Amino acid sequence: MLKGEIDAALVAHIKWLVIFKNHLVGVERDQLDPEVIGDGTACSFGQWFHANKEALPLPDQFEYIESLHAIFHLAAAEMTTAVKANQNHKEIKRQIVELQKLSNQLIAALSEVKASLFPSGRQAIDTPYARLAA
Repeated sequence: MLKGEIDAALVAHIKWLVIFKNHLVGVERDQLDPEVIGDGTACSFGQWFHANKEALPLPDQFEYIESLHAIFHLAAAEMTTAVKANQNHKEIKRQIVELQKLSNQLIAALSEVKASLFPSGRQAIDTPYARLAA
């Protein structure tokens, strides 16, 4: 497992979140399908994670990451449904904050795994996408 693969997976997650937020605020005009959004194995991060999780150490940490990622996608699917139904904007904003918290937890958990595998490197990635996702 290369450190770069973990970084690439994290960047893929952050890009997905930025694109999703753009959809929510109307920057992206494509229609979002809650069923697709809710599938954590359909995104690049999920595909990488499920292809590599058996080969990665720290099974408890990866169970946690898998759970966070699934909850993250279910929350995003619920938000997609709420936006399509024109639900209360305050509720949608609250959901966006919760989604960001889940994302931050996911990034932190995978960054911890990376730090345990590669102790001399930085623990978190610093990319323009990481700053945009916050």
